[in-house]
Amino acid sequence: MQPVGAVSKVQLRKLLEVPLQLCSPFRNLLYSEILPSRRGQTLSTAESRLKNLFPFSQLFAMMSYPMATHTIWNAISPQESHEILCKIQDDNKRLYRSTVEILSKQMQKRVPVVLEMPKVERHAIWQQILSHPMLENLSFNLLSSWLVAEHSPLLCAWLDALGIAHDSEGFFQADALEAPHSDKLKKAIAILLEKFPAKTVSIYLHVFNRIDGIQWTELTTLIETEPRLKLT
Repeated sequence: MQPVGAVSKVQLRKLLEVPLQLCSPFRNLLYSEILPSRRGQTLSTAESRLKNLFPFSQLFAMMSYPMATHTIWNAISPQESHEILCKIQDDNKRLYRSTVEILSKQMQKRVPVVLEMPKVERHAIWQQILSHPMLENLSFNLLSSWLVAEHSPLLCAWLDALGIAHDSEGFFQADALEAPHSDKLKKAIAILLEKFPAKTVSIYLHVFNRIDGIQWTELTTLIETEPRLKLT
């Protein structure tokens, strides 16, 4: 089975050296076209490429999507953000290193200087930067990697409740996946909320609903109307 959904350690290549073709449990928007494709290319250059790739109306729609993952960083505590980023550093070193290289440009610091900062301080700054809409895709990949590494049972429980075939880590094929009926989604959400912390469930459902080929309108409505899934 070709995994679709979250960033995999095996498949992920350094974002600044090789264009990234996302094909993991959470496949997302044109990340390889947005980020710098080689060393020495600045993030501002990448942002210019983004503006050339998308008309303003499309770019605005991408950034204002109601389930956008960059909004999650403002809804979690600095401690929660720190724990997420530490887990990624331990489990997916290539993604973490690429994040250092990307966000050091935003911080206007050299990579060695950023790496010398106390980790708590570094991650607190990153939390603020990652809440920017222009970094939606990096946010998506970080949260996807963390969910697969730390919360595979949740992912599997959700897919089981919806009757979607998957592997032991929650990887699945999103091609031609039809949106389930609202009642089925409600039952699946109820199962998750019985077994797992509501905030973790909400983060996962936000990320899940950003997968290419998903973005189910009914799921968006349920996330927005279920009080236990409110992140703020």
